[in-house]
Amino acid sequence: MRKNSFDFGWKFFKGDAVGAQQPGFADETWRDLDLPHDWSIEGPFSKTPGSETSGHLPTGIGWYRKHFLIPEGYQDKKVAVEFDGVYQNIELYKAVYQYNLESVSSLFYTVNI
Repeated sequence: MRKNSFDFGWKFFKGDAVGAQQPGFADETWRDLDLPHDWSIEGPFSKTPGSETSGHLPTGIGWYRKHFLIPEGYQDKKVAVEFDGVYQNIELYKAVYQYNLESVSSLFYTVNI
């Protein structure tokens, strides 16, 4: 089995981005970053946990996008993306297909694409 790192070359936007699940969505102004990344630790710490915090850090919605092509020679092969840690909920889109994975803690996910 061949493995390639998927950690590099991601786009990130903190907040909700209507239509960001569409392949042609304009994300050029989004922040460039590499994984691992946890946007909540960039926010202010709270002394009292509440509905807007988790572990005394802000919660909310953040979008990560990755552009990639599967080589033509891989058409009849099994291709998967592994996520070593995802907190809360993940919606993964490949072209127009949506995968919904939910959790309450960091877990390992493999998604066959």
